Amino acid sequence: MTHSRKRLQALLFLGIDKARELAKKYTEGAEKALSAFE
Repeated sequence: MTHSRKRLQALLFLGIDKARELAKKYTEGAEKALSAFE
């Protein structure tokens, strides 16, 4: 049980990492789009 729990935690952290990466890309893209309209 402990092993699968560690695996679940690892997957969770990986998911958070990926989500943060996507959010950063999305934010950068949004900023570029906004500056293009100015």
